[in-house]
Amino acid sequence: MAAMKKFLQNRLVKAALSGLQPCIIGIILATGIFMIIKNCGFVFSGKPDYLTASLTGVIALIYFGSRKIIKKGLSPITLICFSAFVGAMAYML
Repeated sequence: MAAMKKFLQNRLVKAALSGLQPCIIGIILATGIFMIIKNCGFVFSGKPDYLTASLTGVIALIYFGSRKIIKKGLSPITLICFSAFVGAMAYML
């Protein structure tokens, strides 16, 4: 742990890690957008899945609306659990 602490204090390591952060954020964002487009069926299949698109829109509204109303975003775990519950309820019908 002492070696790791000293390693992370190095300015070159700090620069490399700070350069990796935008790359990781971009990869996660691109994967999320790809999953939304693919699962909603807008591009890859001939017919869009309106239920999936509407659920995605509702969950996005809840997430961004909560940021406006309570001035703090929902935790990722809460959002994942809520999305799983809403998806299970919607597709059980």
